[in-house]
Amino acid sequence: MKVGFDFDDTLTTEKGMRLARFRNNPNNELFIVSARHELGSDMLAKAKELGISSGNIYAMGSNKAKVEKVLKLGLAYFYDNNKDVIDALNSKGVKAFQV
Repeated sequence: MKVGFDFDDTLTTEKGMRLARFRNNPNNELFIVSARHELGSDMLAKAKELGISSGNIYAMGSNKAKVEKVLKLGLAYFYDNNKDVIDALNSKGVKAFQV
């Protein structure tokens, strides 16, 4: 199953990291999809810590583009801190949860 996480205020929190570690198992493929404009070294380091492939990290530049990328990737679950993103994804059939 494909599972995604926002970065800022999601994977940078203890709760977000606990969820990522919980979801990080052989049945799941993890992704980071952020509204940041570019990948930062902090994102790459966190992905490496979690065993997330560098090809599964996306900096989309906006929340709208982030939602579109989550849908295009076919993610089943997504964790984010932004209620608008969560609502948009839930309305499109992604099981999105607030961190």
